[in-house]
Amino acid sequence: MSRRLPKGLRERYLPWYMIFANSLATIAPLSSTAALLTYSMAQALASAPLAMAVGAMVYAPWVFIGYSYSKVIASYGGTYDFALASGGRRAAGAVGLLYLTAYLAYVPAVMSYGFEAVAPLALGPRALPLTAVAILVAAFVAALAVSGTSKPLGFTLVTSALEVGLIVALGLVVIARNGLRPVQLSVPVYRLASGALVAAYAVAGGGASFFLGSEARGGGKDVSSAFMAAYVTASIALSFAAYYEVLAAGGTNSSVASLLAKTQYPGLYVAETYGGQALGVLYVILTVLSILGSSVAALLAAERLATAMWDLNLKLSGAIVSLVALVPFLAGVFIGLGWQVYALTLMISLSALFISHAALSALFVSPRGPGSLRVPAIALAVVSATVMAYGLYSQVLTSGGPYPAFALGASALVAAVGAVSGHRA
Repeated sequence: MSRRLPKGLRERYLPWYMIFANSLATIAPLSSTAALLTYSMAQALASAPLAMAVGAMVYAPWVFIGYSYSKVIASYGGTYDFALASGGRRAAGAVGLLYLTAYLAYVPAVMSYGFEAVAPLALGPRALPLTAVAILVAAFVAALAVSGTSKPLGFTLVTSALEVGLIVALGLVVIARNGLRPVQLSVPVYRLASGALVAAYAVAGGGASFFLGSEARGGGKDVSSAFMAAYVTASIALSFAAYYEVLAAGGTNSSVASLLAKTQYPGLYVAETYGGQALGVLYVILTVLSILGSSVAALLAAERLATAMWDLNLKLSGAIVSLVALVPFLAGVFIGLGWQVYALTLMISLSALFISHAALSALFVSPRGPGSLRVPAIALAVVSATVMAYGLYSQVLTSGGPYPAFALGASALVAAVGAVSGHRA
């Protein structure tokens, strides 16, 4: 889009690998092995590697749509500018505000999860003064988010490399001890499908690179290819993680079920079994770093999105989004409601993300969209929107409790406010 670059952003200087690492950081493969991959394994059992591979293909239509948008629209406005070009100001206002909400709710959700579930695995419960640690972690993340571009991208480069490196290294150790075994369909097709549909959302994310279009050295070409490469890398890494976790468990449905009965964190269990307590601690530390890298990448994207929508000063935008995202996390720690904060903000983030992705899928085939009413593009958009609708149903609406209804209502309100206000063109 033709918009003056705000102070603090440099045009066309970021190398491809930095954009790739930032995109991969928002997928956070290592932390995904502790959550969605485990849920997928519970359904598909020894066929979990196959379910993960199929799940990645299920999510591919949205990836291609995101790839197509980012290739032709390179800006710091990202998804806001995608919708602006395809559907006008009101569509852009709704999509932009939804996407911003998704990021601002994602950060406290993932950080609360890391603080409440992951860190105690290495440190033990109440091993350190929780409030002091939470303040230090939040301050570190906020400082990176407002420090410009090079430092936060450098951090996400390190976290992405470390988490994928650990997945590969641990997998090679498991294979060296157990040998290779073929992946087979060992469960009924409906269980494989159920596991695949859960696994599909393990590779969600990666869109933080959309907001680096103005700064990317190769413009839209670099952003789109980095986004696609991050998706492919995460898909392979998670499929490989599923493979070696099943292999380490014994390779049968009963052995996988037995492993899941022992632990909710099979990746950590495998690390401790094959590398001792020291490797287990390293696994947890790198999982926490994965979460922090994902949070920094999300704030960097939210900072640019808010700047594009309201023409804010970049540093002021960074300070505002950091404050809005990190206060719920800190509040949850201070009052002992970290899990409740996690549950609520996760529902809000997922609702806003799925709705905005469904909207962008529909706008993709509008007369002004990259798909512009072509039949193959329409089919792609329909599949993508269906996957997002199912995600909203399976990941949010069927979760139970008061949070899903609140999250859906909040997302609808956000979309309405964004559409009515229209924001900037």
